[in-house]
Amino acid sequence: MIRSLLQALRRRSPAQRAAVAAALAALGSAGCDPDLWRRCDEVCARFGRCTRAGDACIATRDDCKQSEECREHGLCAAREGRCVAGSDADCAGSAECRRRGACVAEGDRCAASDEGCRRTARCLEAGWCTAVKGRCRAARDADCAEAAACKQRGRCRASGGRCVD
Repeated sequence: MIRSLLQALRRRSPAQRAAVAAALAALGSAGCDPDLWRRCDEVCARFGRCTRAGDACIATRDDCKQSEECREHGLCAAREGRCVAGSDADCAGSAECRRRGACVAEGDRCAASDEGCRRTARCLEAGWCTAVKGRCRAARDADCAEAAACKQRGRCRASGGRCVD
């Protein structure tokens, strides 16, 4: 039932979705289940599922924007009651973009891009400068050549996604 409700909501305008979410939240608080409130509180800050809808805790766009998942992983948009990567801009503002080069939206998640990989410490240190299947890896000898792995440890050849001797 929740899934069909969420699918129907996706076809509505943002203002209509916000009104429905507010109504659901008000209904959910009327006959409140203390265990549900506790569960929602537990998943709210981290996963953005702060809105009570029936017997579930779901995410709205505003919930996701405030969540740890948004800051850390770029999951700042809501889809079917959960937080997802809605745009490249969501991903680009995340800690995962800075740490792991996951700066572009791919499906519901953030994935590495060549540009994102080149901006990471992992590129400078280990030669993981090329995006391969959504992750940064050492794909070419050129990735390794400028890295500390080559200059300090002689690991100047790319093999299996890493710089090797």
